[in-house]
Amino acid sequence: MGFEIDVLTKTVTVNHSHNNYANTAINGNPDIKHFDGLKVTSIFKRTKGRRDKNTPGDNNPMLYALKNMQGLKTTFRSICLLWGSYDQLVRLLLQRTVYDCIIPLPSSSPIAGLIAKNINKRQPKSSRYFNALKKISAERVLFTISDLRIISSKKATLRQDVKRFIAHHGRKADFQMKSIIRPKLRKHINPIVWGEINISPPPINILLIDDMVTSGASLLSARDALLIHYPGIYIECLTLFGSSR
Repeated sequence: MGFEIDVLTKTVTVNHSHNNYANTAINGNPDIKHFDGLKVTSIFKRTKGRRDKNTPGDNNPMLYALKNMQGLKTTFRSICLLWGSYDQLVRLLLQRTVYDCIIPLPSSSPIAGLIAKNINKRQPKSSRYFNALKKISAERVLFTISDLRIISSKKATLRQDVKRFIAHHGRKADFQMKSIIRPKLRKHINPIVWGEINISPPPINILLIDDMVTSGASLLSARDALLIHYPGIYIECLTLFGSSR
């Protein structure tokens, strides 16, 4: 199953006849990748392929529809089809490990938080922390670029992207990693910091949750922030959609 976009109505639906944009079937999922040693399990695998740049949705139209972004929407039937696959895949995944701490990454979208609540219902002995991590401001990102040990041209590209974000959202806004156009440069930015929440008792294993992974930069930043406060803990990640790399 893949996704179809009706450009006229801006409606994203699930189509059984192909796997455009993603594979939402049981077979072939979940998608497991490692980013700098961090295991990231994605419920649905995104697929590669050339995209029309004029088509809305930034190569993941269903996620944009679920977030009500770019005017995209979906249908109740498509949500039910996704839920059917999601439910079976998550049930299989949670048979392996019981997590004592579930942490969704901070986001303006509620999707990661909703997934965290759903996982917590399936593992009620786990503790869930919504404010354990927070995003840094665009202003702070711009300030840190000067100290990066990378070539001048890459710094200039990062500054340009961050300034573009600031022009649209303001200096104090939580920075969004997708604003960095070249995914390979995202690894130089640490967008997630500790939220000053005391997790008690100290966790042994943590499940980080996000809606999608692209370069892995946000998840790695979250992992590093947690390891500073809880060295030696085991951390892995769960996302709704995987990387198309």
